[in-house]
Amino acid sequence: MFRTSSGETLAEMASIGVEPVVWSYGPNVNAALPPHFWPTFTKAFPTIWGASAFKGADTPLTDMTSLHRSVDNHIGWMQRMEDTQLEGIVLTGWSRYTDLTALCETMPAGLPSLCTCMTIIRKGSFNIGECNRSLAKLGFRDLQHLTKDPGSMMRGNIQDLSCLTSDQASCECTQAILTNLFWKLQICTDCSKDIIRDTQMFFPGYTILPGRFQDCIAEELERRATRVCGVINDVLREFKLHAHLCFTEEDTREIIATKIAPCKVQIDRLSRKLNQLMALNKQSCGKEWEGVSAASSEGSMQRSLDLDMASDLCSSDCSNSDVEMQS
Repeated sequence: MFRTSSGETLAEMASIGVEPVVWSYGPNVNAALPPHFWPTFTKAFPTIWGASAFKGADTPLTDMTSLHRSVDNHIGWMQRMEDTQLEGIVLTGWSRYTDLTALCETMPAGLPSLCTCMTIIRKGSFNIGECNRSLAKLGFRDLQHLTKDPGSMMRGNIQDLSCLTSDQASCECTQAILTNLFWKLQICTDCSKDIIRDTQMFFPGYTILPGRFQDCIAEELERRATRVCGVINDVLREFKLHAHLCFTEEDTREIIATKIAPCKVQIDRLSRKLNQLMALNKQSCGKEWEGVSAASSEGSMQRSLDLDMASDLCSSDCSNSDVEMQS
């Protein structure tokens, strides 16, 4: 709030013992600061603190912390400390993007980031070997595995999705177990968006033209949706089993209602609609289309499906039955 204050105002605050904390959570520490910020503040205040973020500063609805972003943020602060005399770094982690929003990354979801960022601060710079050793103590794999693009991992067999913990780890740490679940949830969320995008791309308006419906594409989209549904069901079951060890009942209900249920409900609806689409096409193909010709096919032979997909895909409303779901 004082980033644009005049030198006189800053000097007045310094005279009464104020020690400012400079908050900057992005990959580029200086991006959000006005020009000449550091010379002005270092001149006015003998003691200045920095503040980084290991989780909760990306978006309001993030399931898993971006290690790329948090590592870059802390590397930036270490570089700033080389140029500016700072008293220290306040390592922050936010559970809500703003006071009134739903939970973003939980503590288990931010655990690999916290471990990595603390290592960077402790060593004063980024060293991948040191970070990997710190992660190994908690049973996690190395940074190369942790920073993979979640969406790319979905192109393989999602049922065989490798977890974040190492093969040698006993995974006795409940936090690590929950970290794996949030990692899988993030992958399912990203994959659901991809499936919805592809469905809208191949079936615009959800309209069938005789002889032109691509059944094989619909089958592939439905197969992908079914795989995601299976993983989400596994995530929900395991989360209910372990959540009480880290979360209150209220937090558990909120996480299910705002993170797991919307993804499951959305992909379930899409899977059902795709099955309806294929069933209707098979019925249409089994009938003899009278009067179909190249000249008339543009208009009168067009059949629209009343799937109401636009509202389904955009809706975030989940009924109580949707939220409870079967364990």
